[in-house]
Amino acid sequence: MKTNVYLGIAVRIIILFTLGMLWTYIPEQLRDFFGDIKLSRPNTRGMDKWYEWGARHIWYAVMMFLLFMLSLINVIMQIRLLILNNYELEEY
Repeated sequence: MKTNVYLGIAVRIIILFTLGMLWTYIPEQLRDFFGDIKLSRPNTRGMDKWYEWGARHIWYAVMMFLLFMLSLINVIMQIRLLILNNYELEEY
């Protein structure tokens, strides 16, 4: 594999997952905005043991998931173009 192809793929993957990890810190700071309710005892269902998620928090989670999937598709398409441009493969 050519070095510029490897680095192009690696940088795209690093950026995608670093941004995903950074966004995970936001919900902890915005409990009031999301309308989350603190529970007196841990919840056995759901993603958050000590909070009942508000509607805005659920919408936020779905939006972040869909944006991540869209970004993942975009990264895959960019990697494909990078490989096609550097190896002169025929496109089907």
